[in-house]
Amino acid sequence: MYKYNVDQLATPAWIRTCTIKNVQGAKSKTYSEPGSEPIFVNFKTKGGTEAVHNGVLTILDTATVTTWFNPDIKAGDRIVLDDGSEWDIKNTPENLERRNQYMQFIVQRVGGY
Repeated sequence: MYKYNVDQLATPAWIRTCTIKNVQGAKSKTYSEPGSEPIFVNFKTKGGTEAVHNGVLTILDTATVTTWFNPDIKAGDRIVLDDGSEWDIKNTPENLERRNQYMQFIVQRVGGY
């Protein structure tokens, strides 16, 4: 059984849900405004990966997020941390041990210089 110390769910984050619209044959993503109530997560970064694309240094940051189970969170949405950084949810959130208690997913942000 997966036992998680809920004292570690201390980082506030807000969800921005993604809506995909078809505009003149092209898909367009729009994101809602963050809700007023935060969710509390455990946010663990994995470090960044640097690459040069078309002469621009790009840094790809990834992190693993663990939080209380919430079926409204899905791949493609974004989370906003208390420092204002926005992270894209890359995979379908995993319902840990299928108990509807905790969920875990990977987030990513891209920065350029």
